Amino acid sequence: MLDEPITYWLPFALSHSSAHLTLTQLLTHQSGMIDNPNMLTYAPSANLAHYIGFHDSPDILLASYLNEDGALYHAVSEDTPIYSRQGVTLARYAFTQAT
Repeated sequence: MLDEPITYWLPFALSHSSAHLTLTQLLTHQSGMIDNPNMLTYAPSANLAHYIGFHDSPDILLASYLNEDGALYHAVSEDTPIYSRQGVTLARYAFTQAT
């Protein structure tokens, strides 16, 4: 399960560059996902999803972030090992969809 592409468990499509991501890559910060700066700057007391306008569900937020047509899309760079808050969020979401 950890080394299978997460697209198997997600209810939305990912961009071509994100389609190969695995839980192992996401959980070890080796996915190359780079947090979109617009996702990181928000009022500390606000709920992030509410603040940026995605009130209903994490799949809408993640789809917008990881689909090339999404408003928050930020490309994945395979050679960039870096901590990604959205990578961890995506791993958690994929895991909950799989179980």
